Amino acid sequence: MSDQDSEVCEHLRPISDYYRGRGVAVQDATIVPETGYKIVRLDGFVYRKEILSWLEHSASLKWRWADPHYGEGNSVLCKTCKMAIEGKFDLSDPDKTLGE
Repeated sequence: MSDQDSEVCEHLRPISDYYRGRGVAVQDATIVPETGYKIVRLDGFVYRKEILSWLEHSASLKWRWADPHYGEGNSVLCKTCKMAIEGKFDLSDPDKTLGE
C-alpha cells in the first residue's frame, strides 16, 4: 500500500496523527462502492474518549460505534470529504473494541 492510499483528509489528519504517534499503523485502505467513502483501517482500537474534543469541535466529523454483526471497529467519518478512519474489532473483547 502506498503512502497516498493511507492518506486522510485534513479533517481526519489530527486523529490519524494522534494514533500513528502512538504506534498504531494503517492496516489497509479501501473505497466502499455503495457509498464512495474511503475507509482507512488501523491495526489498533479507536476510542471515543481519546478523540472527543475533535468530534465536539468539528461539524464535519461523526462518530460511528463498532458493529459486531459486520466486524467493523469504531470509526470517525468525515461527512465533507467522504472518508473515515476505522479501528480494528475484537469480538472476543467487545469492551476493548467499543472503548467506552
